[in-house]
Order: sequence, then C-alpha cells, then structure tokens
Amino acid sequence: MKLFSLFTKKKKDLTFERLVRRLLFYQDDKIFIEALTEACSLSSNGDELGVNALSEAIRRRCKRDDISFYKPLVGKLKTRPIKEHLDANEILLELAKSGKLLEDPKKTQNLMSAALVISTDGLKELLLSIYIHAGIEQGFDFQLLYNQLSQSVKLRVLNGEQTLTQKMELGQLSMDDINEIKDSIDSKGYKSESGYVGDEVNEYFCDICGNMMRKTSGYSFNTAQVVNSVRYWEKVFSGNNYKDMNSSVIIYSVKRNCSYSTAWIVCNNCASLVDGDSSIARKFAKQNEDPPGCGPVDELETSIIAGMGWSLAFNEWPESVQIGSNPIIQDASQGTVCDFCKRIIYGDEKLCFIGDDRYKLLKAKGIKFIRDPKSIHDLHGIKYKVACSICVNQSGMSDADKKSLFGG
Repeated sequence: MKLFSLFTKKKKDLTFERLVRRLLFYQDDKIFIEALTEACSLSSNGDELGVNALSEAIRRRCKRDDISFYKPLVGKLKTRPIKEHLDANEILLELAKSGKLLEDPKKTQNLMSAALVISTDGLKELLLSIYIHAGIEQGFDFQLLYNQLSQSVKLRVLNGEQTLTQKMELGQLSMDDINEIKDSIDSKGYKSESGYVGDEVNEYFCDICGNMMRKTSGYSFNTAQVVNSVRYWEKVFSGNNYKDMNSSVIIYSVKRNCSYSTAWIVCNNCASLVDGDSSIARKFAKQNEDPPGCGPVDELETSIIAGMGWSLAFNEWPESVQIGSNPIIQDASQGTVCDFCKRIIYGDEKLCFIGDDRYKLLKAKGIKFIRDPKSIHDLHGIKYKVACSICVNQSGMSDADKKSLFGG
C-alpha cells in the first residue's frame, strides 16, 4: 500500500510539473490555452492542482518564490471609491505596456477585481487591448493572473465558503472568450522560455512547432542559426493570422526571437527549416550540450530575413521592413520590384537581371533562391527575372557568380 501511495504521488507530481511547463509555454497559444483550460477544469472539479499549477507558473514567470496573491473578501461586501473602479482598466493597460503585470501579482489582481465591477464583458475588451498594445506575452501574463484569481475563489466556494461579491468582483472571463480573442490575434513565433518538461522522461516541447519530444532525439541550434533562416520565418507567419494584422508585428517578433541566449531544441520535422549543419546540431542535442555561439543576435539583419519569410508566406514584402530610401520607381512591370522577395528595390541598392538560361545554370549549380518565380519580364524576346542584392546574397551564390551578375 505504501509503495502504491508513493507511485501515485510521483505520478501526480509529474502531472503538476507538466501542467506548469505548458502554462509557461508562450510560444504556442494552442498549448498554453489547452493548459489553461485544464487548470480551470481541475478547479471546477474541486481539485486544487489546477490553482497550484497557475500559482507556480506565476512564481516561475516572476523568478521568485515570495509571491503574494490577492484574495477577494468572501462572506461580506467590499466597498471601493468609484474612482478606483474607473481607473483600474487604464492602470492595468499601462502596466501591461511597460511589461509590469507580474511586478506585483497581488496589486495587479486587486486592480482586476476592481475593473470587473464595472466591466460589461468580463475584461474581454481589456485583454484584447493588451494583446494589441502590449504584445502576446503580456496577454498571457494577464490570463495567468486572472485565472489564478478566479479559480482560487471558485475553489474556496466549492470547499464551502460563501461569497456575496464573487460575480461582482470576479466576473467570468470564459475560455470561449479567450479562444475568440486568440482566433483574431494569434501568438505563434515566440520561443519558449521554458521548453523543458521533466527529468524523469527527458521531455521537451520543440521550440519551433511546440510538439512534445525528447531532447536527446532532437537538434540543438543557437539563436542566430534559427532567426537567420528564411524558412523558419515562413513557418512562423504562414501558420497564423498575421496576414490580418499590420506587418509591424514583425518588429516585435524579431525583437522577441533575437533576445534569446539559450539553445533552441528543435524536433526532426523542424530541423529542415534551420540553415545550420543538422548533423552537428544533432550531436549537441544527443550529448545534452548547448551549441557554440549561443546568445542574442542583431535585430536589423534578422528583420530582413523575417521580411523574406513574410514574403514567402503572403507573396508580398512587409511595409514595416524598410531597407533604404528613395525607391527607384514603384512599378513592378518595369522591373523595379524583386521577383523573389517582392520588395521594392531602392535607388542606393544593386539589382541584377537574370535571364532564363543563366537562371537554369545557377540552379544546376545548386543555387537556391527563396522562391522560384516565373519570368514576367521580356526584353527583345529574352525573358528574365529581377533580383535584389539581398536575395542574391541569401542564395549562397559564389563571389564569382555574383560579380558576373552585378557586372562589377
């Protein structure tokens, strides 16, 4: 019986750890939302594991253990100055914009409670504003704090406490509401700060697609190898609702991804998206070691690569990524837009014209452009493509071939 008890405890501890890790997995909204739903479901059934997991996730996000949470009054009314209710929304949004929702969890939850009293939609509009103006990460922090607060009260009531102000102070931000918001503003493309799941099974979430995997069966790349890979960015943008958003979201995505100093653990399916030696990356993962060169990378260069990924996903260059000034002329029919990345070529840039015969020879050499467009230009019966210097450099072409193309 004692052995069975120890086995059950270990299994519950592993379930708890996995739930916490999934709540911290901000890269993939599906994993995060499913974990949030599971935590709330546990609380609704009277299981304190869900609230405990939410609380622990917040502690790890804060990177400290001495966290206090707000506990609404139960059994008697709480009164506040009306101005406190009216100002709560604005203060919460400002905290989110400055990245400080988790600076004092108790204070933030107190503001949530005040805001809910006069909210007509359970803070749904506020959450949407946070996603738009403060970013996905702050939106997820908000949801952790909100659900820790609401599920704690629910658990207290299920355990026999009676509340007079639960509906007024806490409202209900349902999972349907959260999913509705996430349908319009998706979060893919943000590397997890904590892909690790558990010692016992050596499980990770792939830092690109979010699928569960064993670390030692994957690939270990540094940040530069990942964020300077066009196919990685194509996957980031093509699997989401980014097309319905302003392309300025690229700036946030690049900044977020370039900041990581740890290794990226990548599954077998996603390894082909990274322009790095997969055999070496496989070796480091198998040995449970970080690859050399780990650390933050330059955002300016990466934004160009991300722009190419956007171009592959949506067949247009993102307006938010500007490389120069003084465009030659904004008319694709006159050959002033790169046929490969769809970017307007500027006056201080080099461009080249690649005839179909030359293009076939380059492909035979193994040269790989980001896409294989049809030749839409014709000069005296000779069809050709227009390429910018960035696409030529990205192709891996030799210096001799570049010189022959650019004529210098």
